[in-house]
Amino acid sequence: MAEDFSLAPGAGYCVSYRINASKDAELEGVYKGMALIGTETALVFDTDSGRTYLNASSIVGMRQVAAAPEEPRKKGGEDRALYG
Repeated sequence: MAEDFSLAPGAGYCVSYRINASKDAELEGVYKGMALIGTETALVFDTDSGRTYLNASSIVGMRQVAAAPEEPRKKGGEDRALYG
């Protein structure tokens, strides 16, 4: 169930974030992952203007606008049923 509501790399998001106490802004981009900026956690997005790092504490809300591409299934034995 947790996987249904997790941030998936490759998914598109519209993110609202706080610039200061009286001003918010939005960006739209593809989620790439997380990074550290000093001691803060940042979410990383590829946008039209380049790679953007947003402090997680400044994010007000996120709306998913595009699903992440599905990963190809592995051909190993991890997902095969075993019959005995």
